[in-house]
Amino acid sequence: MILGSKFKQQRLNLKINQSELCAGICTQAVISKIENQNISPSTDVLIKLCLRLHLTLNDVFSDFSSLPSSNMILDKIQKIDGLLQEKNDSDAIEILQSIDEAKLQNLDKSHVLFQHGLCSLMEHDYEDALFQFNRTIQLQDHKSSFWKFLAFVNLANLYLSTNSQDKAAYYMESATKLQPNVDPSDNYEYFYFIAALVDLSNFYTNTNSPQKVLNLTNIGLKSHNGFLPTKYSDELFYLSALAKLRTTHNKNEMSHDLTMAIAFADFNQNEELLNKLNQLLKDNNIQELKIKP
Repeated sequence: MILGSKFKQQRLNLKINQSELCAGICTQAVISKIENQNISPSTDVLIKLCLRLHLTLNDVFSDFSSLPSSNMILDKIQKIDGLLQEKNDSDAIEILQSIDEAKLQNLDKSHVLFQHGLCSLMEHDYEDALFQFNRTIQLQDHKSSFWKFLAFVNLANLYLSTNSQDKAAYYMESATKLQPNVDPSDNYEYFYFIAALVDLSNFYTNTNSPQKVLNLTNIGLKSHNGFLPTKYSDELFYLSALAKLRTTHNKNEMSHDLTMAIAFADFNQNEELLNKLNQLLKDNNIQELKIKP
C-alpha cells in the first residue's frame, strides 16, 4: 500500500504545496487521494511525482511488490470513465470484465459498480442496471456519498425510461438532498457530476419546478479559477434561462444566460440545442440579447 503520510511529509519538508507538486504531471485531486486516502495513481505519474519529491518508489510503498497490480486496476477504472463519458459502453464492458471486485476497497468498488450500472443502462438492460446501482448505494455511507448521488440520478433515469414517473421523482429528490462535495480538478468525477446536474435540471424543468432548476444550475455554472467546462455548460445555461423565464427574475440575467447558451452550443456544435434556443427566442419574441458586463 502507498504511504500517503510519508509522501505528504516529504512535500511539506520541501515546502511545496499540492498545486506546485502536481504542475505538469497530474491534477491536484490525485495528490489529495495519495495523501489522504493512500490511493496510488498510475505508475508513470507516481514516478514523476517521486522524482520531484526526491523519493524512490520503495520509499512510498509499504509493499513494493503490490505496485503493479494496484496501479493496473486504477488505470483500468480511469480508462473506463473516459470510455463511458464518450458513450463507448462496449469497450468499457470489456475492461470491466477484467477487474476483480474482491480486490477493491469499498470506495473503488462503488465506483466500479456504478460503471457496471451505467453500462447496463446504456445497453437497456434495466434489470442489471437496477441491481448494480442498488449495490453502489449499499456500499456508500454519509461520509462518501458521491457514487450514491450518481446512482440515485441514474436510477431516476432508468425509471424515466420505463415511464415510472413517481419512482423517478423519488430518486431525483434523494439525489438533490445529498449535494456531495466534488473536486473540479478531478476531471472524470467532475464531469459525471455536471452530467447529473443536467439530468436533475431537465427533470425539474419538465415538472415545472424552476427554483430547483436555478439552485442546481447555479452549482453547475460556478466557475473554477475563472473557467467553465465547455461540455454541459450550454445545456445548463439554457435550462437556467428557461427557469428565469418562468419566474420574476431580471430579464438581463435571462438574456445573459441565453447568450452564453448560444455561444457554448455553437462551440460544441450542439445543433439540437441551437434549434431549441432559436425556437425559444421566437416563442418569446426575444429579438435582442445582452451579456452581463
